[in-house]
Amino acid sequence: MFRINERNLIGIVFTGFIAIFIIGLVLSNCYSVNTGEVAVISTFGKITRIDTEGLNFKIPFVQSKDYMETREKTYIFGKTDEQDTTLVVSTKDMQSILIDLTVQANITDPEKLYRAFHNKHEYRFVRPRVKEVVQATIARYTIEEFVSKRAEISRIINEDIADDLAEYGMNVSNVSIVNHDFSDEYEKAIEFHKKAKELGRNDAWINIEIGMCYA
Repeated sequence: MFRINERNLIGIVFTGFIAIFIIGLVLSNCYSVNTGEVAVISTFGKITRIDTEGLNFKIPFVQSKDYMETREKTYIFGKTDEQDTTLVVSTKDMQSILIDLTVQANITDPEKLYRAFHNKHEYRFVRPRVKEVVQATIARYTIEEFVSKRAEISRIINEDIADDLAEYGMNVSNVSIVNHDFSDEYEKAIEFHKKAKELGRNDAWINIEIGMCYA
């Protein structure tokens, strides 16, 4: 009858443990990448490749992965259930405008974007840059021009944001000014102007009175 001595038993158990460990290690380092995302693979902290959709494998202990969403995303600048990111900008004549804006963009060069911002591109790049572009553009117009040239301003903002984001591997498909609100002082001045016109006041008188409203 075949007998297993203590030494053989220990060897079998140890071999089984090693086999289970290796199998578990291999399986734990296999991963899938879904549609609309990539996995950024770094070896000893240095980006070595970008894995796309499908089943992939990384070297245990040596390589690390970081998922990155590349599908189109809508960045909301406005009030949501989570936070209020409405843009407050100033016109050429120092009037405040509250702007709700949406930017639709996807990532075309994930490696370039990741190298620059390490998957924190939304708050370190996209949102600050959009705010800068919107403020710089609107600052070139008076509040009256903003109203009369809104289409032109929207086009310029769209083009400038698209150019800036493209530098880091992002493609902008659309920028839309969803809503805008003026300051209380300007709203009062507009209402005053309307009533004054109804009463037959001339423009010179209206401008003097409006100036006193802002004083």
